[in-house]
Amino acid sequence: MTFSNTSLTFRRSGNTIPKHLTSMETIEWDESLSAVVQCGRFVPLVNTILDYARKQVLFYPSDKETVTAEYHGELCLWERADVRVARFVSDVQPNAVDVPVISRRCLESQESADKEHNVAQVAALVRKWPTNVNFTPGFKLWDHFQRWNSFSSETVLGDKIDNHRFWLEGAPHDVWFRLFHLCRADLNRDRNQYGLMVALGILAYRADLDLDLIRTLLAIATSPTLLTTSLIPEETFNLDPGHTLNLNTVLNITRGNCHDTHPDSSWLERRYGESESAYMKRKRAGFLAAKEDQCEKLSTLIFSHWPAPGAALTLPDMASILPNSSIGNYPIVKIADLRTAAEVLFSTRLCNRRLFEWSNSLQCVLNTVLGHGLTENGLIALLPLHNICVAIRPPKYVPIRLYSLLRDPERSSPPVDVAEQSHPSLRELMLDLEGMPIDGPKTQYLANLSCCVDALDRKGSEPSNSFDGQQDSGFDDIVQRAPPPSSPA
Repeated sequence: MTFSNTSLTFRRSGNTIPKHLTSMETIEWDESLSAVVQCGRFVPLVNTILDYARKQVLFYPSDKETVTAEYHGELCLWERADVRVARFVSDVQPNAVDVPVISRRCLESQESADKEHNVAQVAALVRKWPTNVNFTPGFKLWDHFQRWNSFSSETVLGDKIDNHRFWLEGAPHDVWFRLFHLCRADLNRDRNQYGLMVALGILAYRADLDLDLIRTLLAIATSPTLLTTSLIPEETFNLDPGHTLNLNTVLNITRGNCHDTHPDSSWLERRYGESESAYMKRKRAGFLAAKEDQCEKLSTLIFSHWPAPGAALTLPDMASILPNSSIGNYPIVKIADLRTAAEVLFSTRLCNRRLFEWSNSLQCVLNTVLGHGLTENGLIALLPLHNICVAIRPPKYVPIRLYSLLRDPERSSPPVDVAEQSHPSLRELMLDLEGMPIDGPKTQYLANLSCCVDALDRKGSEPSNSFDGQQDSGFDDIVQRAPPPSSPA
């Protein structure tokens, strides 16, 4: 399993592992260590580093009595690291002692298990890099766009796939559209697979982005067919008004841009012998009738320029439709104000309509080319909840001390395997001593004893501890250069 994963990442460093996030810890390995040793079997080194960091007060405030509840991760760090190396794939032979990987920072264990189950699905799917992805029946991109309502689809210059902090904390619509542009940029599997796995895994952990939206991003990244789809309109959208237009909407806009009274007070003469009240009543009724007639004519004229289905969605020239010279024919309507309102109306609805038609075209490709494909080419089989297994911790480890980190791992003698030890009683004694609450220099004593036992186990082998022509002054070298114990006379 470990060797199969090395094809995805050869070195783990700060450039590939996300910064310190709520959902996972950060591990930085020495560049001289291969990916083979970056797993749960290397837990003694991880524990040693954690012990050293704890002594240096790196995990807690300077006052150890005021430890907060924000850090509870060191005990299960090796478990989560092992699962990340294994690409969140379940163990094919689960053992009774296997445990689900549940974040200690999540107050609700069930919520954490569900989130990490979704992460496991997404990570395994990205690792497969499929060209065919299954979607939930009835999935529509436009439904999600309508729920977001107001958002921008514009490209962010200099955006990168490893912007993990934003993927975790950004608004869902901003995160999705930015990742959409990155996925559409023809991602390279060899170079970008691990980064996309982390990015989409973070989206699955958030749980506020539907899994079908995440699968859409993966389909864009992995399918050459989708790369040829039309470009998404890069604009700022407000979907409240909708993406369609009817005559009544234009008529209401026109009515809202009219004078309250006729601009020409003498437009209707008073009849001979007509009372003042009768004249004002007749004048008001005539004004309303003229207003309605002018509004209907102008609304019909404006609506006739709304693009028909299949036509180019371009904004018509309102200056030519409503010129200033039309004031003479429509004196009751405020032509300049109506022209501005009509431009805003058409601009907003056409913008939304372009997005709607683009989402429909993309949805059509997803449904016909990628949607509901064969199981072996689609989504991985759902992983059973609470069954994400990790490597079993070996029962015994040879202690590894911090000073060994300063030595060249290629030239240093490796720790002696438990099965090959020739002094099991001494090893048992060392393990017992480590667990006893003894005051004094116990750590130094155990370190020296461990070096001595290692030297005895390697007796007869050729020591190789030189580095750039200089001798390493570690304890192992001193013991190896020492003469063997002599028998009593």
